[in-house]
Amino acid sequence: MAEDKPSFWSTFPGILTAVGGVIGAIAALLTALHGMGLFANSNVQNQNNQSYQQSQSGPAASAPGGQPAGPAGPANPQLALSKQVFTFPGDGASNNGNSIGPFCCTGVTATVTKPDGTPIGYIYFPDIGDAVNTPGGFAAAGKVGVNVSAESSDTPNAPQVQNELAFDAASSNVGAVRTATVGPLTYTATLRGATLYLNGGSRFVMSSVAIEVDVQPASH
Repeated sequence: MAEDKPSFWSTFPGILTAVGGVIGAIAALLTALHGMGLFANSNVQNQNNQSYQQSQSGPAASAPGGQPAGPAGPANPQLALSKQVFTFPGDGASNNGNSIGPFCCTGVTATVTKPDGTPIGYIYFPDIGDAVNTPGGFAAAGKVGVNVSAESSDTPNAPQVQNELAFDAASSNVGAVRTATVGPLTYTATLRGATLYLNGGSRFVMSSVAIEVDVQPASH
């Protein structure tokens, strides 16, 4: 009986040939996948992940010249005032025939100053109109308010810019508000007290008038 010969694939050369074929097939598969962009997309994804992580960790910003930038400086501080709320009557110095700022010669004038005492604006009280002396011996006015001023925002040392904040007795009730921006300041006047001369009259009793003025740096 003839002896059976072993199969070629069971011999050592056959095994090597089979392994080589498998490796070749895997290499061909990898080449095809790379050509389809699979590995390139993976690399891009890794790069994107690295970029995202860097953005989260926040690399230090650089100033001109390549030096690390320091913390952002504060915005320009707003104009500071030594006093912001004035009440009339009560605040202000008597003009007594003289000028205080741009206002003369009767009444009182309050000076708005910076913290170092430098004047920046003025408030004059009372600004009156349609005034009469009543038979009862007191004054009444159809209009009462304050005059305000401030240095010019555009021209230092120029004459102060002025405005008027007035209340008409015929149409203004207690609590009425008037506002004006003058140079670098915004003035808000509130009528805190006022009594009409005669019931339904068109004049305020001057001794009853009280005005509060709030001064703030203007918003530009």
